[in-house]
Amino acid sequence: VLHPGQSQALPSTPEARSISVLIGPEGGLSEAEVATAANAGFEVLALGPRILRTETASLTALAILQARWGDLLT
Repeated sequence: VLHPGQSQALPSTPEARSISVLIGPEGGLSEAEVATAANAGFEVLALGPRILRTETASLTALAILQARWGDLLT
């Protein structure tokens, strides 16, 4: 779950066999929604200090994942 204000960032997570990314709507997920996702096994992470629009956050997350574990050159 990408949620602003978290201390652990997406790039610092260990390699995983598969990844599902949950990005909230504009205005963000409620604390209850974040807690529900965490209880379902999602890790609560951040992309950094900036608040991104929903459509920008998804592309940013994919670019980070692809650069970290994919075939993008870094």
